[in-house]
Amino acid sequence: MLRFGGSLSAYTRWRREGAGFTSAKEEHAIAAQRNWEWKLLDPALAASGPQAGPITPRSLHALRGFLDVTGWRCIYGLNFGSGSLERAVDEADHVVRILGARLLCLQLGNEVDFWAGNPLLRADPYPFEQYWREYKAFVGAIHSRHPRAPFAGPDAALSLEWMVRYAELARDDALFASGHFYAMGPASDPSMNAERLLAPANAKLEQQMGAVAAMTARTGMRFRLTEANSCFGGGKPGVSDAFASALWAADFLLTTASAGYLGVDLHGGGTGYYTPIAAEPSGPAARPIFHAMRFASPFAGARLRRYPLAGAANASAFFGERRGERLLAVVNKSSAPLPLEPAGLSDLGRKRPALLLHAPSLDARSGTVLEPWPEGESKQVTVPPFSAALIRSR
Repeated sequence: MLRFGGSLSAYTRWRREGAGFTSAKEEHAIAAQRNWEWKLLDPALAASGPQAGPITPRSLHALRGFLDVTGWRCIYGLNFGSGSLERAVDEADHVVRILGARLLCLQLGNEVDFWAGNPLLRADPYPFEQYWREYKAFVGAIHSRHPRAPFAGPDAALSLEWMVRYAELARDDALFASGHFYAMGPASDPSMNAERLLAPANAKLEQQMGAVAAMTARTGMRFRLTEANSCFGGGKPGVSDAFASALWAADFLLTTASAGYLGVDLHGGGTGYYTPIAAEPSGPAARPIFHAMRFASPFAGARLRRYPLAGAANASAFFGERRGERLLAVVNKSSAPLPLEPAGLSDLGRKRPALLLHAPSLDARSGTVLEPWPEGESKQVTVPPFSAALIRSR
């Protein structure tokens, strides 16, 4: 699932022949912003200054071709920040028609709870009530052309209140509420390291999961993390692009899944430190965190729950069932081997093919592998230090 949004979605220009939707506000925003995220797309863009970022019908046809080849779908963020309503309606018209079934939903606003006082976006104050009025105007105008165009919630950066209030008002009209999460940051802080990333618990995540559970129970609306990763500000060199990020992501993806999240979109692009797939000069390259996504992917669609581990200081386990198959994932974030209780393994049956996610070291930027693990079928199974095991029934 690709999500097109992020802060750049507020500074991009929709352009097609025979129509002009530019405004003074949009022109000023594009000219003034010098967002560090341009370098995630192409380092040459960052060196050449502000970019117009034009999106055209040709761009959308190219995207549709890519989605068809990969079998993926996408979440598409319109320019709700500096763009006009007329522009959004025309762009949405093309997005809906060209992407078709590959479009999961449209979104309006990236980290809107941070917009107040940004001269390129909104004046201060910018309360939720004002956002909701603007949101409804955009949705209504787009629905006048495409009544069934699907929408999902705004991407709140930190405000759980925005998430909950959106869910209460849009429970019958939107696919899900959404938000962001970064395990640590900023990247410029020297204390942001692998030890901190792999700590046993994250209070901010626990708070968000509690709010999501309460919101879903009260409103029935589900939640998706539409932007997340290890360290905000572009990622931490030697951590976000190393095996430590894979070990963190394996635990993070399954933790949020077991908490009822619909899914997680890991922020990436270009050659950024924390991107799952890097656009290297020699071609696409899988970063360590990509292998964590592969590790967690068999649990998609499974009934998932946390699995108790005896005496594990910094490890987690997850048990899932899907179409008659049972899966057990164990993420050992500690420096000690982790023996598994025989009683737990018996739930999986006799035949237990397994995979092990591991690397030469936590700071290894290469050598991360997810490979068959013969020890997973043994009577006594011990998960090695700083590794993750996936054991399946057959």
